[in-house]
Amino acid sequence: MQTTQKKTIQDLFSPDLLSKSLIKQFNYPSSCVAINNGNGNFTVDKLPVFAQVSSINAINCTDINNDGKIDLVIGGNEDNFFPQFGRLDASFGSVLMNDGKGNFTCMDCTKSGLAVRGEIKDIKEINADKKRYLLFLRNNDFPVLYSIHNN
Repeated sequence: MQTTQKKTIQDLFSPDLLSKSLIKQFNYPSSCVAINNGNGNFTVDKLPVFAQVSSINAINCTDINNDGKIDLVIGGNEDNFFPQFGRLDASFGSVLMNDGKGNFTCMDCTKSGLAVRGEIKDIKEINADKKRYLLFLRNNDFPVLYSIHNN
């Protein structure tokens, strides 16, 4: 039977290293969207839970289903951590549908068809021959091209 050992930051790092460390504090770790209400005012809301499974490195704002509302296509993952900190690699990209009131819901991946592996660093929309595509650019890997179908 394995036992879990709890260690403090002082147990993990030397006093010398800790004394030279820069301490920063943050209080909003969730990925979010900021909706411009006008007059310099914004409403900030967390993205859906499924969007929180990994880092978000790229967002493409587009109307996926041609309903006049801007939807979000997101991608992420991050592998550049020291081994003891692990990896953020649980995302395969997501399509977040906008209800027009600032609320986004995650489209089921079986419906979106989106399944991009690796570290997504950018997402660009390409329009060619009256068709729309999303190009996913990945770190140290080939890009992936998806066609947008509106059915």
